[in-house]
Amino acid sequence: MLFNLLALTNGYGQVYTTHPFNDYYMEIFIEAGRQAKLQRTGLWAEEGFAKIPAKPLFNPIVYITNTGEKYHQYHCQYLLESRIPIRLSEAVYLGYEPCSVCRPPIMFMEY
Repeated sequence: MLFNLLALTNGYGQVYTTHPFNDYYMEIFIEAGRQAKLQRTGLWAEEGFAKIPAKPLFNPIVYITNTGEKYHQYHCQYLLESRIPIRLSEAVYLGYEPCSVCRPPIMFMEY
C-alpha cells in the first residue's frame, strides 16, 4: 500500500513535481491529486473537515491493444503494435484483466 498515494487520493496531500521521479508513479500521483481537488475531498473541501470517502478515487490511465484481453502499464512489452490509453475503471468494466508480466494497478474493491 502506498500511504502517500492514499493521502493524496483522500485529499490530504499535495503533489510536488519540481523533483520528478518514476514517470509511471508521477502520472498516478498527479491524477490522484487532481481527482481529490475536483471532488473537493479532505483539504480541498469548501467548509470544515470533509469526511474520508468510503473508497479511494484512484482511476489511473492504463493501456490496451486492439486485439488483447488484458490491460497494461505504458512500458509493457506487449504494447509494441498498439497502445490505446483508457481509464482503469473503463478497462475493468469492459472485461479486461491485468497483465501478469507488467503488473498494472488493479481496482480497489469495497467489501
